[in-house]
Amino acid sequence: MSKGEELAASLYEALENSEPEVAAELAVELLAHSRDPEHRLLAATGLLEGGETERALGVLEALSNGDLDEEQAELRTLRLGECRYNLGEPQTALALLESVPTRDSKDKGERKWWIGLCHDHLGDRVQADLCFREASQLDPVGLPPPASITPHEAAALVDDVVRQFPAPLRRAIEEIPVVIDDLPPLAVIRSSGGAVHPDTLGLYTGVSLSERSHLDPSMLPSMIQIFRRNLERFALDREELEEEIRITLLHEIGHHLGLDEGGVDALGLG
Repeated sequence: MSKGEELAASLYEALENSEPEVAAELAVELLAHSRDPEHRLLAATGLLEGGETERALGVLEALSNGDLDEEQAELRTLRLGECRYNLGEPQTALALLESVPTRDSKDKGERKWWIGLCHDHLGDRVQADLCFREASQLDPVGLPPPASITPHEAAALVDDVVRQFPAPLRRAIEEIPVVIDDLPPLAVIRSSGGAVHPDTLGLYTGVSLSERSHLDPSMLPSMIQIFRRNLERFALDREELEEEIRITLLHEIGHHLGLDEGGVDALGLG
């Protein structure tokens, strides 16, 4: 077995075991050892799973469908669609995802889910929810229906979670507004170069307390954003929603406080 084949086998295993960081590392190594189109397509998948969207896109665009069999060419198109979605281009992603035929009900369910995500970021909530429901019917185990809460219910959940925080955290979060939006803005996703994912649950904007200078007039005010539609898709019921909101708020407060992992644990964030 060649080095490329060994790395490809290890990468398949990392993807099967849902180890994105390992997959990304193996993908980089595989690209250095193999020019085989199938290996490079696999490496792009590893990079994509590991959050290296722009690098995955470059690998995919360098490939030619003429070097791949029909199924591999279809997979390349789907991966291109995923890349474009991750980079804040849902219209382009939608066209790519809809251009490839589905092969079975599970494949159709996953595709419908991705198409729903694109419609959601294009502002068509009705069509998005129809796609999510159809995806769940096709694959109820792998794609359970999202929970659903109104903006008012989301605000109430945030208040409930904050009331449960220890006093130092309540004081910290009182310093900054918590804004509940449906989804992260496409402009923010695009300008981040992949750092802000369309499915992100929360986002801290501003300068952390550890880096802040009160003498800097250009300093932007800090803010925590919570993204309701994304949170809905990460939870099956109100209890899970509350837990996801708690985790998201703690993560963003950690950014605000500029804490390392030790500081996070000391304040009860871990």
